[in-house]
Amino acid sequence: MSVSPWLWDDSKPVTAWQGVTFGAAGGTNAGMAGSTNAGRVVMIQLQNSDLTGDVPEAFGGLTALTRLELSGNKLTSVPAELGGLTALKTLYLSGNQLTSVPAELGALTALTRLDLDGNQLTSVPAELGALTATAACFSSSRCARTRNNALLRVPGCQGGAAKSRVTQD
Repeated sequence: MSVSPWLWDDSKPVTAWQGVTFGAAGGTNAGMAGSTNAGRVVMIQLQNSDLTGDVPEAFGGLTALTRLELSGNKLTSVPAELGGLTALKTLYLSGNQLTSVPAELGALTALTRLDLDGNQLTSVPAELGALTATAACFSSSRCARTRNNALLRVPGCQGGAAKSRVTQD
């Protein structure tokens, strides 16, 4: 991912980087106890930041990350390493240029919100249909958005109640 120099200036401390939130000692950040995430990256919000290319594989090492917002950029791929972010609750990837997402995202057991709206997807991996925490949210027709793609089929949504698992509006 190409990042404009003004976003993350190596001469500044990482705690001053735009769009990056760290856990605070004794407080709460992104719904997680600050004491366990003190000083760790819990949120990255870089929506509409003119980012291009690939999401960095290094993001997969941010194990305290609970929210990743990369919507409204020109990103072309998502690394499989993001599947290791077991604390991740929210993943916004809408409005990019993604043609696929890795099956490893199906391992995001804490995920409650996934937004893939407005990409160039023609399919999504079947593993995404097995996300249990997200599936509960899918059934409320508010948490998995895949509209404005060229999706031909969404796994787990062949009929009956399963159709309500993914909003297409």
